[in-house]
Amino acid sequence: MTPKQTAWYFREWSAVRRIQPEADRHEFHIRALGKDRSSKLFTNRDFDRVLQEFWKVSKPTDLHAQVAAENQTRTRALHTIRSFPVLYVLKLCSERFGTREIEHLTLAQLCQLAMTLNNRRESLDDREIRAAEAAAEANLVGTHSTASHASALEPDPF
Repeated sequence: MTPKQTAWYFREWSAVRRIQPEADRHEFHIRALGKDRSSKLFTNRDFDRVLQEFWKVSKPTDLHAQVAAENQTRTRALHTIRSFPVLYVLKLCSERFGTREIEHLTLAQLCQLAMTLNNRRESLDDREIRAAEAAAEANLVGTHSTASHASALEPDPF
């Protein structure tokens, strides 16, 4: 887990302890993951599942928290995708999936796109990104509006 996730984890655990002082943190790990696992070894998916278990106690009527937890993988992928220039993302999306319609990608495709972008982050310099954007823009002119395709890259309203 990242330092921010660790802090979030312990804030949520504190909320559970205020309601159930006798609660055992590792019991929540077992319920969420099917086995006990150190929070230091959590994957993002493990982290999300354990938070959901915490929220069943600390936020049982907060539908927004439950839905947000369910959508966390998609949210993380879109966050990564949004950190790259729109035209570069659209070009890569078109090459990999045959569409520039980000909103039509499956969760698996969004995750694959995010991983590809993350892997390329270190190897790409600004000049290469600008060149890719220029090529993407040339392909988009006269065929589609970039604004319509970029709408999926806008932050969610929640």
